[in-house]
Amino acid sequence: MFSTKSIYMKMCRESGMLHVLTEEERIQLQAHLRKMYVDIESVCNKYGLTVMVAYGSLLGALRHGGFIPWDDDLDLYMPREDYDKFIKIYSNNLPDNYIVYAPGSINGPIYNFAKVIDKNTSFVFPGNENLKHYKGIFVDIFPIESINEKFPLLNKAKSILAKAIIYIGGSVLQYEMKSKIYRKLMSGNATALFNYWFRQFLGFVFSVKNSQWWQNYFDGFCQYKKKTGFLHDPSGFYSWTPMSQDIFLPVKRVKFDNIEVNIPNNPNHLLEREYGDWHYIPKPDERTEHFVIELKFRV
Repeated sequence: MFSTKSIYMKMCRESGMLHVLTEEERIQLQAHLRKMYVDIESVCNKYGLTVMVAYGSLLGALRHGGFIPWDDDLDLYMPREDYDKFIKIYSNNLPDNYIVYAPGSINGPIYNFAKVIDKNTSFVFPGNENLKHYKGIFVDIFPIESINEKFPLLNKAKSILAKAIIYIGGSVLQYEMKSKIYRKLMSGNATALFNYWFRQFLGFVFSVKNSQWWQNYFDGFCQYKKKTGFLHDPSGFYSWTPMSQDIFLPVKRVKFDNIEVNIPNNPNHLLEREYGDWHYIPKPDERTEHFVIELKFRV
């Protein structure tokens, strides 16, 4: 969120400063994330909450029958009502080594969505090394919101505003984090350096409110309390596009490596919307890798 992904990935590959996960580490990390999914789903099942895999995790479930082989994170969806119950009421039913950061939660947000972090692990990467929260292996949870499909122009305007809020909040967070590693990474060429300093300037200008304020503001901005029969994902590539709720619900059950997970009712629609030809397997130089400072499975 601190720069365009292409710029950041390019600088990470060229810098030689960071650690690329080994195959053994990635396999171990994926196993840890599967366990975290089981723990989260167990709480959801106990209290009648709906959770399902999203984004690249959904893509992996359908295309690979589990994790995308080179992937190392786990994304989930929850309907807004269940999402709020989970972070505000039932998250304390998770194992003691987990902590939840989210807008509206007792621990506050890190980003504009929920992160479930395993406090007994260490997962440090450029940008989070100075932030004051647990830096462990995490699962991201994104709320699915109701939307009124009768006002397309208003939805378009709100989409533009939402993206601006995310960009400003991310810039304020970059300004706050004061990461020397991130700064050095983004000093590798003129485009990256301009991106870095532009966001530093923007972050300074808008830091009259801290990054947590901006994350909470985004969360409130996206909520629509009335049930319309249409849903959307404000954090997605095509946010604020109304989709019939039967695209998401009821969930289906599929195999995911050695466990089973919930997926949306019409995953093809979501995958085509997000990725186009999602059956296409990217070439090695087209894949997104994660570069880390430190990964420990027990601290």
